[in-house]
Amino acid sequence: MHRRSMRLGLLTVLGLARRGFFIPYRYAHTLPFPGRNPPYSPLEAIMAGAEPKFAALLAEIDGLEADLAALGHEPPPSPRWTQDWFPTLDAAAAYAIVRGRKPKRIVEVGSGHSTRFMKRAADDGGHPVPDKSSPHIHLEASVPGKDTVVSRYGSSLWPAGAAELWKIQGGGHVPSLTSQFPTKVIKWLYRHPKPGVTATRYCSPAVANSSGQSGWLDASGSDAVQHNNFFLTASNLPTNQFGYFLCSLRADFVSNPGGSAGNLCLGGTILRLTSLFGNTGTSGTLAGKLKLNSLPGQPPNAVVTGDTWYFPTWFRDQATSNITYAPSLLLR
Repeated sequence: MHRRSMRLGLLTVLGLARRGFFIPYRYAHTLPFPGRNPPYSPLEAIMAGAEPKFAALLAEIDGLEADLAALGHEPPPSPRWTQDWFPTLDAAAAYAIVRGRKPKRIVEVGSGHSTRFMKRAADDGGHPVPDKSSPHIHLEASVPGKDTVVSRYGSSLWPAGAAELWKIQGGGHVPSLTSQFPTKVIKWLYRHPKPGVTATRYCSPAVANSSGQSGWLDASGSDAVQHNNFFLTASNLPTNQFGYFLCSLRADFVSNPGGSAGNLCLGGTILRLTSLFGNTGTSGTLAGKLKLNSLPGQPPNAVVTGDTWYFPTWFRDQATSNITYAPSLLLR
C-alpha cells in the first residue's frame, strides 16, 4: 500500500478528516485471504484461452520500451506513472493499443490519467499540433459560460482518422455536467459517422430467375448521408438483360406486379432510379452509385438522416421480368 493511501485511510477511519470511504463488514473475518479460494474454472478457461492475446500485447509493450521510459518526467497534464488512478500495466497497455491499432476515433467519457496516456500515444504516433479553431462549448454546470476547449487531432498516418479532446477549464476532477452533455455527444457521433453500410435482408429469398438463382442485392460505401458515397450492386441476374433499381420509404408485398415472375416488396411512393438503368452484361450484375441528395422527383428528393429506405432491383428475364429481394437500410 502506498504511503498516500495509508495516510488517507487512517485519517478517514480515525475520524480526523474525510479522505475516502470505509465500508464496515461484520463478517470480514470469515473471508479467506486473497489467493486462498480455488480458481473459478469457467473464468479460468476464458483467461487461459486469451493468453496468446495477452502475450502479443505484452510483446507490443516491450517493443515500445524506449517511448514508455520517456514518460513521467514532465509536469501535468503530461502522463505520469506515480499516481494511483490508472495502474502501470493498464496505462502501458492503453498506450500500446493506441500506438499499434491506430483507431480512427477515440471517445472517452470522463477524462483523467487514461486520457493523458492515450493522447500521448496519439501524439507519439504522428499527430500534428491540435486544431483549436472549433468554438468552445459549455459542459460544466458549475462554471459559467463556454468552459470547454475543443482540440481536434488529425493525422497523416491514420487515413480519415481524428480524435477530439474536450477539456473543461476550471472544473473539478468529477465534473457536474450540464443536461445538454448527452445531446452534444450524440450530435458529435452523428457528425462523425463510421464509414460502411449495415443492411437488413427482408423479403428474402427472391423468386429464382432464369439463371437458376435468386437475385441478390448488396449495398456498399457509406450509409452516412453526409458522405454521399452509397453504391448498389445486384448480382445472380440473367446475363445481357436490362434492369434498374427501385426505392421507397415503405415496405409492402405485391405478388407478380405487372405480370412479373417476382414479388415487389415496396409500398407507398416508389421511386424509379432510371439514372442507374443498365445492362447486366456477361457477368449478370448491375451496379451504380446512388446520389442520396438527389433522388428522382420534382423537385429532387433528398434522403434525411434517420430514414429507412428499401431497395430492390427490377430486371428483364427472358419473356417476363423479375425482382431481387429488397434490403432495408437505416441511413445515418
